[in-house]
Formats: sequence, C-alpha cells, structure tokens
Amino acid sequence: MINQQRVIFTRGNAVFSILSLLHIISMFSRVSTAVIAPTLIADFSLNAETIGLLGGAFFYSFAFMQIPMGPLLDRIGPRVVISCFAFVGALGAFIFAFAQSYAVALTARILMGIGMAPMLMGTFKVFTLVFPANTFSTLAGLVISAGTMGNMLASSPLAYVADHLGWRTVFFITGVATSALGMLNFFV
Repeated sequence: MINQQRVIFTRGNAVFSILSLLHIISMFSRVSTAVIAPTLIADFSLNAETIGLLGGAFFYSFAFMQIPMGPLLDRIGPRVVISCFAFVGALGAFIFAFAQSYAVALTARILMGIGMAPMLMGTFKVFTLVFPANTFSTLAGLVISAGTMGNMLASSPLAYVADHLGWRTVFFITGVATSALGMLNFFV
C-alpha cells in the first residue's frame, strides 16, 4: 500500500511539474514580443500597427481556440490534446525563430497561440482526473502562480538572453522545450 501511494505521489509530482512548465511557456509566449519589440521592428521593418498585430496574433488565436477546447478535452482527453497542441506551439516557435518576413512571423505567432490554448484548461482537466477533488483549488492556485514565472522570464531575463544570444535563439530553445514537454506529457 505504501509503495503504491509513493508511485502515485511521484507520478502526480511529474504530471504537475510537466503541466506547470507548459503553462509557464504559454505565459512566456504571450508577452514575449513586448520585450523584443524594438528588435522585431528593426528586423521586419514594422510600424506600430504591425507590431501590435504581431503581438496580438497570439491572443486572438488563443482566444478563438477556447471555444472548441472544452469539447476537445472532454472527447479526446487532455493527454492527447495537450501533447498535440504543444507540438503546434513548438512548430510556431520554430517558425518564428527562422522567420524572414512579417507574414511568416505573424503565422508563427498564430500557431503559438493555437498551440498554447489548452495549457491551462487542459491542466485543470488533468487535475480533475488524476488528483483527489479536495486538492483541485490548491493545485489550480499553484499552477497559476507558476505561470507568472513565464511573465517574469519574458521580461528582464528575455531581454538579457536576447541581447546575448539573439531573440531567434530564444524561440528556438522555446520550441525545443515545448516539444520535449509535449512528449513527456504524452508518456507520463
């Protein structure tokens, strides 16, 4: 009995950690263009309207995907939905890292928004399936708190790393991390 509880506890920690990291990446992806905006403006010859649309593309696609997300999570299940959408988000990060035009960068941001759409709702769905009901509010609060680290990482740390390695490298690394976490989510 004790060993079984230890395995469940360990699996629960792994599930929580993976989902929290995916939510952190989601929050990072949301606000990251604000910090690197001057570089994006220079690289893609943008004006106020186009940089605003580039930043907003994530939010528009993310919000649009909330409509089908509940039924997808209920019918297909969070394991498959979160993993598949993580790969879409990773693809968006990779495309953004290598974008040579505004249109490609805009498409990448849309893919990133679509890919990150199930990260919070899907996490909540997993909590209802994997953990005891009386832990839901605590886990939800913890994952939302963890998500704020994504916002923090998209501020001074992003500016520092982007200055030293370049914003393209940052998004390539984001794509690698998202892919790895998507695979881990599927198998754990």
